Amino acid sequence: MSDMPQTDMTEFLQRHDRKSRRLFVATICASLVVSAIVFTHGLQTRGSLAAFGKLWFPILVYPVLFAVFWICVTIWKRKQPRPPGGFLMNPDDARNIARVANGGFAFVVGFAAVNLASQVAIALEIFGVLPSMHEDGARAILVATGILMAYFGNAWSRMPVPRAPDQQPATQMKFKRVFAWLIVIHGLLLALAALFLPIQAMIAATVAVCCSLMLSMAASVVIFRKALKRPGRLVTG
Repeated sequence: MSDMPQTDMTEFLQRHDRKSRRLFVATICASLVVSAIVFTHGLQTRGSLAAFGKLWFPILVYPVLFAVFWICVTIWKRKQPRPPGGFLMNPDDARNIARVANGGFAFVVGFAAVNLASQVAIALEIFGVLPSMHEDGARAILVATGILMAYFGNAWSRMPVPRAPDQQPATQMKFKRVFAWLIVIHGLLLALAALFLPIQAMIAATVAVCCSLMLSMAASVVIFRKALKRPGRLVTG
């Protein structure tokens, strides 16, 4: 392994981080602009903040959603260990980390586009430019989100793992694959529920899928941490 050529991915990952930050900033700014337009429209047509009613949803929910998403991604990145000598990888790991990074960026772009389109559509509906399309719009958002989740989960399965024996590469590889499959399966379930279930059943299924994803991921992290404390063993239940 030590004789294999090494590729330094530090510059690539730093460039990827800068690109992601710019995307997040641009997304939040665009969302705030839409919120400001809806807010101004509300003051002109409804006269007071107390009469805004449903206008508060597009004004507040989307900027908060983007901000929370950005904070979660930032916290996750800061918790990842940074090798002291830079991100030196063999060619296979270098290709895989590039695929995962590009897949994650594509997911963020899609997530931002879907939710910005939803916010703009709601604003245009409020302004009377578009007809009411709550159900169709909700289904489209859920289908797109589910497809994006499945895409990212498939990309995440290629995430390289440490090769050192004391870092239990087999355990880490198994955990990453389980994590990836959880994302893929729940994404597909979300898309299928939005495509085929009646609206009330779709809402219930969406809540169930989101709760299942969070609980299964939390359980996977707990199992993984316990497995790392038991060399040579992977707790599966």
